[in-house]
Amino acid sequence: IPTFSDGSDEGAIWGGPTQWLSASLSAVSFTLALTEKYKRVIVIAHDTIFASMRTYIPDEKRVQIIWIPHSLGSVFRDEYSNAERIALEKHAIASLCDSRRDCIGYIGNSSRDALRRAYNVPSRLLVPFINGVYRKSCMFRGSRRGAVAFLRNHDISPDEKIVFVWGRCTYQKGYDVFLPAFGEFVREYPDYHLVAIMPTETSSSSYVHTIQEQLERIPNKKVTAIFNFERTLPGSMLRYSNVDMVVFPARFEGAPLTPLEALLLARDRARFVYSQIPPHNDIFRENGGAVGFGEFSPSAIYRALVEAVHGDGSEKASRVVPDFVQNTSGGIDSALLSCVHGR
Repeated sequence: IPTFSDGSDEGAIWGGPTQWLSASLSAVSFTLALTEKYKRVIVIAHDTIFASMRTYIPDEKRVQIIWIPHSLGSVFRDEYSNAERIALEKHAIASLCDSRRDCIGYIGNSSRDALRRAYNVPSRLLVPFINGVYRKSCMFRGSRRGAVAFLRNHDISPDEKIVFVWGRCTYQKGYDVFLPAFGEFVREYPDYHLVAIMPTETSSSSYVHTIQEQLERIPNKKVTAIFNFERTLPGSMLRYSNVDMVVFPARFEGAPLTPLEALLLARDRARFVYSQIPPHNDIFRENGGAVGFGEFSPSAIYRALVEAVHGDGSEKASRVVPDFVQNTSGGIDSALLSCVHGR
């Protein structure tokens, strides 16, 4: 569909308010063309970029919109989240609520709570589309052999214990606070090595520069950083027997997938260290192999890493990982039933 983006990269496609409105309008135009052939059109619209569709067709009864936000301006504290974004979201959500045929899907309990609290969405309009893992994804085809080859190619000793992090190289993911913590940690525990996969496709140049400077301060070549997207490498690393800790230092999230992937793939004795934001708490609350830090500072993360090292491993985690296909199909069923019964 045509939008104001030049399509040059993911950041341009996501854009800002002008791009979001243009994408919603184009999606509406395409949807209305479908109504010439079909009596009913159901649109599953993901995230803020398509939030405003109903504002353009307030009285169109042949269209049902299931809007599923993966980020919200009231929760995210990044360069895209400001008063203008929140106002756009509130206007779009009001249009969805005024329609007696639409609903809003929530991807996690904290997202549901934010929609209720910050956007006044009534519970009757909220349908669970809880984030989960698609277990047959090609991203999970990586093997332990792939991790061994990666370590060998980067001169990482097979005797070193691995601390593993991965995710976009952005302020949201908190690497600028985690890296100083790891630098302090590895001075005390020199048998550890950090592997960090931080793709920069959506990164600001200033943030990447900050991260590169911090990486240079970590002593004795105890870190290996990868700045491009490697589809199967995270799965390979998680399966590797020497991965001792997996860290999730994000400042904010919607309903993150990386912790679910770690729970699915990491070896039983692997420890998880995480920021105690609501979405992480939902995932790790029942996990005996997890250590949280509440204060977002290098010293707090350092203490959590040390605690994870000295954990006795006596508590076994159940590692129940939600299934994407099951949760999505259940959400669609609920959304369609709510429309049929007119709520």
